[in-house]
Amino acid sequence: MKLDRKTAYAIFAVVVALVLYTSSLYGYLLFHSIAELFSIFIAVGIFVVAWNTKNFSPNTYLLFLGIAYLHRPSCSSIKFNAEDYGRKPVGESVPAAGWKY
Repeated sequence: MKLDRKTAYAIFAVVVALVLYTSSLYGYLLFHSIAELFSIFIAVGIFVVAWNTKNFSPNTYLLFLGIAYLHRPSCSSIKFNAEDYGRKPVGESVPAAGWKY
């Protein structure tokens, strides 16, 4: 049985949603880590698309946005690494403490 593309995407989306839901039931840190990694992959993907279209577009604004958007995963990875491994100051929330590093 061969699936068409729309059905395969729908099944993939349902599986991803179920994985995210079960990870949120297991623990907030696991769910937040998966969501943070997803946002890092999307940001790097935006940079790759912008970088590979620099030869085709005379306008460099897309390239500027792609390079600027590459800064977001670097900040996210720093926050992701410092999230909840004993480096949280007393009395602060985890995301607020992570953005200070």
